[in-house]
Order: sequence, then structure tokens, then C-alpha cells
Amino acid sequence: MVYNRAKLMQRRYFGTAKLLFILVLLVTFGTAGSAVRPPQATASQGDFARTAAAAIAHGQRSEAERMARARPASDPAAAVVLAQIEAARGKYREAQALLEPIAAREPGGEAALELALLYRIIGRGGDAQPILLAVFRQGTTSSDAATLVRAARAAHALNRPREANNFFRDAGRAGADRAVVETAWGRLFLEKYNAPEALKSFQSAIEADPQWAPAYAGLARVLEDEDPPKAA
Repeated sequence: MVYNRAKLMQRRYFGTAKLLFILVLLVTFGTAGSAVRPPQATASQGDFARTAAAAIAHGQRSEAERMARARPASDPAAAVVLAQIEAARGKYREAQALLEPIAAREPGGEAALELALLYRIIGRGGDAQPILLAVFRQGTTSSDAATLVRAARAAHALNRPREANNFFRDAGRAGADRAVVETAWGRLFLEKYNAPEALKSFQSAIEADPQWAPAYAGLARVLEDEDPPKAA
């Protein structure tokens, strides 16, 4: 795969990053899906995070919020979910307040990545950069699936597509959720003008979870130029 493209075209995508982020969140939260079984009270952070992510991706934001608020106030995974929901509502300050204390304690964790992406949205790219680098570096010495997915997303945000591609591949091999990995991987391919690979990734995500709304949003973006009615 060839990732090098003209800088002028890359700038076009940089300028629309904020809009695309918001659009994907809106599609995710607005799409109806099947019921998601609430986790048991003793569920681990990883189990809760996966269940909440599925609820959001299936269009059940209120269910994800209910599950998150039922967790202990100090639960990092619950805070990340609540911050994502606040950000989707445009409440960036509230999301920032939820993420910053956790990111300070866990500079390579999920909250740190979400905070860095939020900083970019609100125009604090300089503050986002060192956080993204810290998350990226976590992946270079880890075989943990969740860590590798975070590192891949950080590499994408840092415009390091080759490393992002490798991290996504390693995350898949390590057992990361296929719908999550393939959707994020598809966005990377799409941004680098590799529509055929983007199409494959989004289709793979939908095969893994037929109600994963972000994958449908990505698929629509692939098709919007060649087949607008189908994309719609």
C-alpha cells in the first residue's frame, strides 16, 4: 500500500477533521440497534468498556450512560464513556473535566487518548501532541490488544500511517474487537485515499457486528462520490 500523497490533499482532510468527528458521533448515537445486555455489577473495566462501546455503536447512548453512572465514581472506564457522551452533546468542558484527572494518572490510557482528541477539537493541538506520543509509545512495547488499538489511533492522529497500519494489524492478531479495529482501520485507509481497502475494512466491521453504526458511516463516505443515493 502506498500512503504518500500530496500535502495539499492531506491539508484538505485536516481541515475537516472536527466535522467528521462530530458526524460520526451523531450517526453512532442516532442509529437504532438491538438491546445490549447490561453488565453485572462485578464486571471488569474491560468488559464494561466493551459493552458500553457496543451500546453506543448500536445507537443506545442512554443505556451506555446508565451503565456508566452505575459504576463507581472513580472508575476510569466509566468516566471515559461519560466524557464521550458529553463531547457528542457539544459539552467539551464537561468532557475535559472528566478526562483530565484520569489522563494525568494514566498517560498512556484510554482517557489520555480521548483527551488528546478532544484537545484537537477545541483548538489545543499543542497540548494534544505529547499525549498522543505517550499513547503511541505504549504500543511499541506491548502485546495487549487494547493498548495496540490505542497506539494505532494515536499514530493515525499523529499522521504516522505506516505505524498505525502495523498497530491495527497487531491488535487484530492479539484479539481486539474486530468491529472496533476494522472501523478505525477503514478511516485510516479512507483518509489516505485507499478506498478499496477502506471498503474492505468497513465491510469486515459490519460482518463482525451488523449493527455497528460507525462502520456504516464510513461505508457511506466511501460511496458518497460514486453512488450518492446508496451512500445516503
